[in-house]
Amino acid sequence: MEGNRICENIVNLNGNITSAKIIEKGTTIGVYSRSMSSGPEKLDRLSLQAEILSDAIQSAGQQFGKVHYMMAHNNNSDLFFFPIIVNGRKMELVVNIVSPYDYAEMVNKVFNSLNQSGIKHSMQQ
Repeated sequence: MEGNRICENIVNLNGNITSAKIIEKGTTIGVYSRSMSSGPEKLDRLSLQAEILSDAIQSAGQQFGKVHYMMAHNNNSDLFFFPIIVNGRKMELVVNIVSPYDYAEMVNKVFNSLNQSGIKHSMQQ
């Protein structure tokens, strides 16, 4: 898996997507940002916490079902956290999107891009 290329593909899906990052246990696997000043490195701690939260929710799967993604809605932009599996390893794809945008359209575009890249995610059967 070429993490940086996958992140670049995600960012290029729409002009409102400013950055994407793939993280495994707090370690950056790939990153791409539309602007070098947007600082995707600031997402390290938050992404690790999202991995922990995703695992906790996944463990309650009988009650809630699969976690497809998590979202943090902020004033100026939103962060989406997509649990992914690459070569049997659990990772987190973090996507930053600035407003305004069509929520469902963006989520579908990300899942379609993951499908095209051959990356496993929770929306697959």
